[in-house]
Amino acid sequence: MRPVLIFLVIVVLAAVGLAAWYVLRQPAATNQPAPPATTTVTTNASVTPDEDDNLDEALRDLEEVDSLTP
Repeated sequence: MRPVLIFLVIVVLAAVGLAAWYVLRQPAATNQPAPPATTTVTTNASVTPDEDDNLDEALRDLEEVDSLTP
C-alpha cells in the first residue's frame, strides 16, 4: 500500500510541475490597444418621391420646433 501511495504523490507532483511550467512559459499579456474595428457603410443614392416628401416634412417639423425653443 505504501509504494502505491508514494507513486501517486510523485505523479501528482509531476502533474503540478508540468502545469506550472506550461502556465509560466506563456508570453506575458501586453496592454496594447485592440486594432480598430472595420465597418462597412452602404449608401442608397436613390430616394423615392414619397421618401423625399417625408424628409421635407420632417425637416419642417424640426425647424418649427427649433423656432419655438428660446
